[in-house]
Amino acid sequence: LAATKEGTQTVRFFVNGVQVGTATGAAVVTPGTLVLNGLYDNNGLGNSGSSFYMSNFRFITGQALYTGNFNVPTGPLLANTVGTTGANVATTITNVANVAIVTAQTNRFMDTSLGNLALSQTGTVLVQSNNPWGTPYVASTPYYSTSFNGTTDYINVAGSGIAIGSNNFTIEFFAYINAAVSSAAVFFDMRASTGAT
Repeated sequence: LAATKEGTQTVRFFVNGVQVGTATGAAVVTPGTLVLNGLYDNNGLGNSGSSFYMSNFRFITGQALYTGNFNVPTGPLLANTVGTTGANVATTITNVANVAIVTAQTNRFMDTSLGNLALSQTGTVLVQSNNPWGTPYVASTPYYSTSFNGTTDYINVAGSGIAIGSNNFTIEFFAYINAAVSSAAVFFDMRASTGAT
């Protein structure tokens, strides 16, 4: 799954490398703490987390890596390489300092970007040896995933008031969904507070 913002208004959404939707608007994003398996209140509608595996979560500010359909990366998403090529794909990550976080890929709860943000887990979040490529388990490699039960667990990313503003961005990760908790299932949340939009 991926979402990119390019220019002043265009946000694109991708599933398996295929663009499935767009949104327009010049909104400025002022996030709070990044929460993986976002369990904020969903505006009073209750828990909106999902039961799923997440692997290779990468968030880049200042750059839209994909501007159209692309080939899904065939290896881990890293802080210093795009991971795929094509007509609609950036050739490089222009500034690795803008890679805000890379996580859910090692056998530890950690951020492998230059920022090395601290992660804290709540509930029964688990590191799993499952990965999108079926690569056999090898210790200390980026071929892992993180599993969430969808009701009581999540990961807070400390100090992650990631400054997006009106800038370009890329958010991407691999997901294997066991079961959505609601029709408004959320994989991550960046709202500044419960009930915010």
